[in-house]
Order: sequence, then structure tokens, then C-alpha cells
Amino acid sequence: MRRCPYCRRVIEDRLFLAHRQSHWDRARERQSSPQRLSETDKQRILRRDRYRCRTCGAVGKQKGGTADLEVHHLNGNWKDNRPQNLLTLCHDHHPR
Repeated sequence: MRRCPYCRRVIEDRLFLAHRQSHWDRARERQSSPQRLSETDKQRILRRDRYRCRTCGAVGKQKGGTADLEVHHLNGNWKDNRPQNLLTLCHDHHPR
């Protein structure tokens, strides 16, 4: 039995190399993944937030409102496109 240095799980010796390789594969995949938010992901976030600014509630043009909506990265890292890091803001509330 060996402890994985990445996730700290205890792994059987015969499975350890494959387990460690899976961490390396995921890291390589993250590095080669697109860094910009895809249009599909952007639409998914807008739909999740019902095409409204999460700060003021302004309705986006997609739903008959007047607001220009943008997707904001909460932690400021535009490479971090996890849904929990993204929210919909109108142009007035989106920091640049």
C-alpha cells in the first residue's frame, strides 16, 4: 500500500502507477484545454442565471430586456471556467 502524494489516498501497490498517471493525465488535459470561455458555456451560465444581472436584476436583451449581459469570473482568473466561479452581470456591474 502506498499513499498518493497528490490526493493522499492509500492505493494498492499494483494500482499505484495507474492512479498516479491519472493525476498527470488530468493535469495535462487542464493545460491543453481551451482557456477562453466557450460560447456554449457562456450560454449555459446565462441560462442558469435566467438572463439577469446577479447584482441589479437587469434583464438581458436575450429575454426582451435592455441590458448587455456578460459572464464574470469571480476569482478573476479567466482560465477558471468552473460554473461555481462564473456569474452573469450587466455591463454596468462587470468590473474590467
